[in-house]
Amino acid sequence: MYTQEQFQQSMQNIQEKRKTYTENSIEEARTKYFEARELVQHIEAGGKSIYRIDEARRAEEDANKELEDALKYAAPLAARKRAREAAEKREQERHTAQVQHASEEKAAFKTEARTRWLAVGGTEHSFNENFESLWTDEVKRRVQQRETPHEQTKQKLRQSGRYDV
Repeated sequence: MYTQEQFQQSMQNIQEKRKTYTENSIEEARTKYFEARELVQHIEAGGKSIYRIDEARRAEEDANKELEDALKYAAPLAARKRAREAAEKREQERHTAQVQHASEEKAAFKTEARTRWLAVGGTEHSFNENFESLWTDEVKRRVQQRETPHEQTKQKLRQSGRYDV
């Protein structure tokens, strides 16, 4: 049975161990363990090394203990890292899709606007000079025109003539 002091000391040791781990601790400990394991296998297979087999096994055991501790204490940090990276990836994909959609919208508008511009007697040169301001005005118009679903429903009801909303 623990005394209060032993319990406090144990909790303090756990907190200190947790403070020493980072989100990359598991990967680092796993790499260290695999390197130690490969050295033991190399020596057991008759390979030459500056280490004796008992030293290599002790290093492997230490690395395995370190890996177990890292898995125990750094797992929440690694999980947060994976979640953060997944969120960043989703945000990047969303941003890429948004940029692509915007460029497609601009290209479609440019094609349509050029056709209308030339149809009313404008020149290709004058269109190219004025396109950016046309696009800016179109974006402003689209932003101002954007209505909420509630407003759209009210507009449809007014247009039907049956309701006075």
